[in-house]
Amino acid sequence: GQSPMAPMIAEFPLACECRFTGQKVEFEMDVLYFGEVVGVYARPDVLTPDHKFDTAALDPLLFTGLDNHYHALGRDLGSAWSIGRDYPKESQE
Repeated sequence: GQSPMAPMIAEFPLACECRFTGQKVEFEMDVLYFGEVVGVYARPDVLTPDHKFDTAALDPLLFTGLDNHYHALGRDLGSAWSIGRDYPKESQE
């Protein structure tokens, strides 16, 4: 049978359920634990009609630990795996 879902915060638009793999890396001031994603749960208002994440609707909060700042996503730069095709190739000499 299925395991019970992990507890989630109702106001969060997206939640990932993870299982601890047993792996960890210890640093001087912190410990990094590794997990395997076993479930992803999303509110319908952050999904596109074809059930993909709508990043703009999700409006994620990003934390960068090196400078201890919170950030929002910036502008859309283009489609992955194809944006570079539009740039001219450098001539081979």
